[in-house]
Amino acid sequence: MGYKDVIRSAMISNDAFVESLKKDMDSTGVSIKKISEISNVPVSTLYKIMSGERSDPQLSTFRQIIFALRKMEGKDVYNNMVAIVASTAVIDNFTKPKLEDVHVKGYIAASYEEVIVASVRAEKDGAKAIVCAPIMAGLIEKLVNIPVVGLKPSEGEIESALDIAIRKAGNRD
Repeated sequence: MGYKDVIRSAMISNDAFVESLKKDMDSTGVSIKKISEISNVPVSTLYKIMSGERSDPQLSTFRQIIFALRKMEGKDVYNNMVAIVASTAVIDNFTKPKLEDVHVKGYIAASYEEVIVASVRAEKDGAKAIVCAPIMAGLIEKLVNIPVVGLKPSEGEIESALDIAIRKAGNRD
């Protein structure tokens, strides 16, 4: 078993996904708590998915679970990741830009405190740059050691800010 088997089973059905995830966890001896810590998916959400109470998890939750499984298998998950710290509405409506060799990961935050926590977590997760609301950009720049770009939440500006962040991240070595 492995993360690829879990992905394949998700294409079959939600029940197959849950069964495959359980088998993978059993074979590797990984707990729900450990997956929660790595994926940042709440333990309660994982229990609901595993019990079938939440039969159709959000795509972002699925991605976070797969990310955790890959990380636990020792895979180099992303070499070049840029974080977007924004509200759920912005993250959900964002369409991935056509950027080669760059992974864009969304960190959902609904308050100033959550933006700070998400930004520090993004840096810890290996982000090369952070894109966030302009009102928070100055503060976040003081807290992290990677480039921070402020944006207004519209899709065209997200792509523009990502381009700037990638350029800035490329100049820091």
